[in-house]
Amino acid sequence: MDTPETVDPGEEVEPLGPEASSFATEELTGRSVGLEFDVEREDQYGRLLAYVYLGGEMFNELLVEEGLAQAYPYDPNTRYEGRFAAAQEGARVAEIGIWGLSLDQQCLLADRGNGIGEGAPGCSGATASVSSSASSSVSSSSSASAGSGGTAPAAPTSGGDIDCDQVNGPIPTPPGDPDGLDGDGDGLACE
Repeated sequence: MDTPETVDPGEEVEPLGPEASSFATEELTGRSVGLEFDVEREDQYGRLLAYVYLGGEMFNELLVEEGLAQAYPYDPNTRYEGRFAAAQEGARVAEIGIWGLSLDQQCLLADRGNGIGEGAPGCSGATASVSSSASSSVSSSSSASAGSGGTAPAAPTSGGDIDCDQVNGPIPTPPGDPDGLDGDGDGLACE
């Protein structure tokens, strides 16, 4: 799993990064936890790699369920890849956390092959910047995000509400369709 960046001096603080850090701090500080290791105990940077258990529940999975992290299976440490994928799909469908961010905000995240982040569909060429409101602009919509298809042009990444007359449609529906552009839910907006 990978949470949005907050401490790398070479990176901007990513949307929902502070919230993910606060959540972990609040839930784990002063509490006894259990650790389970997979194949490797440390990554290439010397960071401990562990599944963290709090009260019998896997905390790593909870972060993914809450949309505060994205699944990031990294061989050979993939014992719970299926659990993380299922937790992530639930968060994506409910548009919780990172899955409820605007496309601009999602494009600021690391691309871990989950359909969001730098280089993901709709994010190429995006020049969005982190704003002070980035972490508080989570959508409360409950519609599922539709997949993208074809090679249609991407939606603008201005950060504001967009309308179909502002794009050369049809375009792949942005994750979560934050602007309500895909009326028939087929994954193509502005048809």
